[in-house]
Amino acid sequence: MTNSDFVPVIAALVGGMLTIIGGFVASFMILRSSRKSEKRAFFRSGLEEIYMICTSLQNDIDNSIIVAAELAEVQKDEMNALRLVHRPTQEINNTEAFCGKLSFLMFSYFPKLEPSIGSLDIAINKFKYAEYLYYLEANSTNMKPSREQFNSLQLLAKTVIGECRKVKIQIEKEIKRFI
Repeated sequence: MTNSDFVPVIAALVGGMLTIIGGFVASFMILRSSRKSEKRAFFRSGLEEIYMICTSLQNDIDNSIIVAAELAEVQKDEMNALRLVHRPTQEINNTEAFCGKLSFLMFSYFPKLEPSIGSLDIAINKFKYAEYLYYLEANSTNMKPSREQFNSLQLLAKTVIGECRKVKIQIEKEIKRFI
């Protein structure tokens, strides 16, 4: 046998090996790409959920302020202005459940959001405590809350809404990374 007899065999073996290696590399690249897109979709959906929770929290705070204003007997024209600012909705939310879900999502998947969500959580707790005292005093004295009490509650509500907006802005920046 001469060298020319082995050339077709060697060419077939090398071609077969390259085909096998190419198949493995191609399947690896496809798998890697699909995993990457699934991971992006997962994180994006988590960020979207946090965004929706912040929106629901804002609605809950808006509803709370309108109810508190009605209890304090705010003047009609002022009440209309409040409704324009706070846009009440018919849905009733569970703020505590939202805060728990926010904390879970943040600690599990988005530790970058910890400072923003932490300050939001503090603002919500302050608002809820002030709201509790507001209604406690109204019920224990059987009198309408004072205008000063309502103003302090409204100020805390604005703080919570501002913190929600900060979190939403940060989420929008994070979502752009996953586009």
